[in-house]
Amino acid sequence: MGRHLQGPIRMGKSEIFYARLTVKPADRKRAGATRLFKSLETKDKEIALKRWPAAYQQLQEELKLRLGSPITEHHLIRARLESGFAETMQVGEGEAGARTLGEVQRVDPEERAAQILNVQVLDPDNELHEQTFKAVKTGKFVTWDDVLQNHIKVKKRKTSRGLAPVTILKLENIVKAIQSICPYPNDLDKTKAKQLIAQLENEGVKPITISTKVGLLKAAITSAIKQDVVSFEINPFSTIDFSAQMDEEDKRRGFELKTELPLLLSSKYGNFYRLLCGTGMRINEAMSRDLEKDIDGQMLIVREDLKAGKRLKTSSSIRRVPLDEQAMEALKELRTHKLANKTLRNNLNKVIHNLFDNDPLLVTHSCRHTYKTITRVVGVSHEISDSISGHLKSTVSKTSDGYGEYPDELLITENQKVWDYLSKLN
Repeated sequence: MGRHLQGPIRMGKSEIFYARLTVKPADRKRAGATRLFKSLETKDKEIALKRWPAAYQQLQEELKLRLGSPITEHHLIRARLESGFAETMQVGEGEAGARTLGEVQRVDPEERAAQILNVQVLDPDNELHEQTFKAVKTGKFVTWDDVLQNHIKVKKRKTSRGLAPVTILKLENIVKAIQSICPYPNDLDKTKAKQLIAQLENEGVKPITISTKVGLLKAAITSAIKQDVVSFEINPFSTIDFSAQMDEEDKRRGFELKTELPLLLSSKYGNFYRLLCGTGMRINEAMSRDLEKDIDGQMLIVREDLKAGKRLKTSSSIRRVPLDEQAMEALKELRTHKLANKTLRNNLNKVIHNLFDNDPLLVTHSCRHTYKTITRVVGVSHEISDSISGHLKSTVSKTSDGYGEYPDELLITENQKVWDYLSKLN
């Protein structure tokens, strides 16, 4: 079971000796560990050598228990199904030890499922046992993780960018919710789909949020149906009419230009708010810039690097943003701020909440809405303001550098109207 037999070892800077058992690669997922350790409770090498054999034996027993316990990992069940595990069972041997056709019999589905699960008998009330039994009969064992990963793969293939991390996180959360109602996707039906919606409503989730969550799950299931991941052909959520509009009082709003915005600009982080209100950038976009690579004259290049894990919300977020001198200094200060990104974001929101009596509709992202309001007031065209803020609806730019169709000079000239307006307020 284990390998690399060796004597007592020390770990890290500790002077205590340990016994260590390295698990074979083939057994690691099943055992749930790469190595097993047991303290020999001594710093003395001679004492450790005496205690080591018994400790190592205990580690071997522990590994044996881990490998012999009932299987709960789906990937192991699937591997055994696909490899034909326990499809036949030997019941005897010929006189010379040779096996004959008559001495081998087929194992019935229930017995085969029990062998795959490493249990004596199936528990009719155990969902895993029931699904394994069905899988033996159908040859397909499907989990919600299969549905999720399939959808991520499909989207990546179709859009080249795939799903945004925040979307994947939302999808994972709604998958967990449906999993509590329907542990396995092939058992999903209209009744259980309705049950999910009812559960979300009982938890006080707003209708518009439920509609979004259900939409994400519906799309994932549709991908699973098209890719033959699940066995049913009609998406249960397609037969349910559930949609909602966001209430006006729940929509984020921008800051009032004459009353609220001056207070914001004169606050502790006023230079940061000015940067965001003057460009329409999302706070994460500003915080993730590489100042050595992303500054080109007066322009900030907002781009993504999928290999480095830097991901923008949409393809239209890739753009060039004009900055005046004050905004450039604010960006540099933001990127070199001593607070961690998460702490700084919380502080930016906290200032807003304190200034405006915890108005739930005003957050740091309100700066983005404020930018759109200012561009309308100062006469910047809708198309140019969308290009600067990244609201452009076209998926791919026509220019060779992929950042937009407007020349830098025009963007700088037009956005200077916004900077001039903000300077008068500050």
